[in-house]
Amino acid sequence: MDSNRDQYDQLDLYCRKLGHHVKFEYCRYENFGKFCSKVRDCWFETIPIDEYLKANYSEEEIVHLFHPPKSKIVSIFELIQRAQQQK
Repeated sequence: MDSNRDQYDQLDLYCRKLGHHVKFEYCRYENFGKFCSKVRDCWFETIPIDEYLKANYSEEEIVHLFHPPKSKIVSIFELIQRAQQQK
């Protein structure tokens, strides 16, 4: 299933979230090893993003794209909890 996952990795575009250009590869791993929740919104004009996702990822892997991302404060709190658990 993942034979073509990296086919677009070297393409880049301006990221509205970060304020600079990023490669598609970054978007694939930005969210703790998962796709950025905005990947469909950003890349739909550049690559056939829906077809790419369906061809290379399971439904379980892409389901988070259709849910709103966690707030920054929740993400920070979770990072702190993980760091405390690793001690």
